[in-house]
Amino acid sequence: MFRLALISRSSAIQTSGRQEAVWVLVGVPTILAALAVYLAGAERAK
Repeated sequence: MFRLALISRSSAIQTSGRQEAVWVLVGVPTILAALAVYLAGAERAK
């Protein structure tokens, strides 16, 4: 997952498209937040 984030970030830099960079900046923290919520829920379920 972390590698995927790095790949999408580097491709956003290569295309130098502002929109792609915005998607990466928005998407990566969103994915990390969702993962944190999922892990917290899994811990609570135990």
